[in-house]
Amino acid sequence: MSRWGAPGAGLALALALGAPREASANGAFPSSGQVLVDPSDPQRIWVRTSYGFAKTIDGGETFHLVCEDGVGYSFGFHPHAALSATGAIFMGLSDGLAIGRGDTCAFERAPELEGSYVVDVSMGPDGRAIVVAVPPNGGQAQVFASTDDLATWQALGAPLPEGMSPFTLDAAPSDPDVLYVSGTLGNPQALGVLLSSSDAGSTWQTVVVPNSDAEVAPFIGGVDPALPGRLYVRLTGIPGRLLLSEDFGQTFTPIAQTEIGRMAAFRLAPDGASAIFGGNFDGLHRLDTATFATEPLAPITARCVTFDGERVFACGEEAPDGFTAGVSTDGGATFAPLLRAACIEGIVPCDAGAPVFDQCEPSWPTIAQLIGATGECDAAGAGGAGGAPQQAGGAPASGGAATAGGAGAGGDATGGGGGATGGSDGCSCGAGPSSTPTTTFGLGSFLALAVSLGIRASARDARLFSRGPWRSKTRTRC
Repeated sequence: MSRWGAPGAGLALALALGAPREASANGAFPSSGQVLVDPSDPQRIWVRTSYGFAKTIDGGETFHLVCEDGVGYSFGFHPHAALSATGAIFMGLSDGLAIGRGDTCAFERAPELEGSYVVDVSMGPDGRAIVVAVPPNGGQAQVFASTDDLATWQALGAPLPEGMSPFTLDAAPSDPDVLYVSGTLGNPQALGVLLSSSDAGSTWQTVVVPNSDAEVAPFIGGVDPALPGRLYVRLTGIPGRLLLSEDFGQTFTPIAQTEIGRMAAFRLAPDGASAIFGGNFDGLHRLDTATFATEPLAPITARCVTFDGERVFACGEEAPDGFTAGVSTDGGATFAPLLRAACIEGIVPCDAGAPVFDQCEPSWPTIAQLIGATGECDAAGAGGAGGAPQQAGGAPASGGAATAGGAGAGGDATGGGGGATGGSDGCSCGAGPSSTPTTTFGLGSFLALAVSLGIRASARDARLFSRGPWRSKTRTRC
């Protein structure tokens, strides 16, 4: 994976050198890396995009944006987020934890974590929120927990081993005292490791994850809902590999892999009987977690996947897929657009003087122009969504998809590729299918965005990217 001195500088350099789409990780524009559904209101959905967090309160009929500065982070950094039982959103930043409630016109900070790099966040089924953070001085990482809806945070158990660079954190749904942290350990030859605890972090056991290191990072995919010792770990190399442990991370067995790209997406079904995995070039696949048999699903450029009841959500890319985030009601076989960049109507409604209004409203015209946001969408037209992934400007991806480049390019017949276009802006936001958007995003647009928004490589971002082997890694963990 590439390593850059600072987030904004890295993205600009990658683009200037003509780096392939994979090299820019979640920074590809416009794309998404996470979909969150409010447990208290299934119509309230957040999508983390490469230009901020898009929010809907009406199931996708309308979307508004919370820009990056409104939360408190810079272009090129993509925080992992989670939702509490009351719908409050919390995000790990390079210098602390941001928390948004209600109308999310302001984001508060957790004072106990101020200055720390909050690497990952998670919400347990017992209502306890947990995060893993590295202190400002670069000392030993620590798990923190909140039991009062994110109001206060306390260190949970003992610090992680010295030299541990954490990547992901999770708790077992059936036993919240069983915790797992993945990352790397060792310097200069860092190895991929999994830490496990059966006593809420009081003690940790460390096991090397096979075939992983700082370049092929181990990410926790999920823990079985009924068996606390059964967990899935995905490796970020090419091809991407999925490992299973049935003994609390003591041993691992490879059970699935992608064919040509990274495994950017993985999610266990709520009952644990199946899972969906995929990546940028391989599309989505269903995995039977008993037999390990796989079957192909929608051939989209999957960056994340998540379940909410009968719905499956996936992160995609606008040019090949026709959406930034999609929703499926047939188990992931086909997707309709949930969010398209053109459909965002503006900044989340806030009064003048509110921090999000003051930080985001001045930059919205530039963002809107560069992502093609008109706020005017016609859900009536278009051909089938969920066509096969396409490689920009070159040969078709696996499955014989059409190449990207011209407006209206769609998937093949198998994927239900684009037919007639929708409205004049090519946008379709509701439950209906979509065609490929007509907006083109080139190097000039990226650099113009960087300049016009005053993108900065701040001291805290420089510290983030110099701390250890997690720098520049893909933060998608869905």
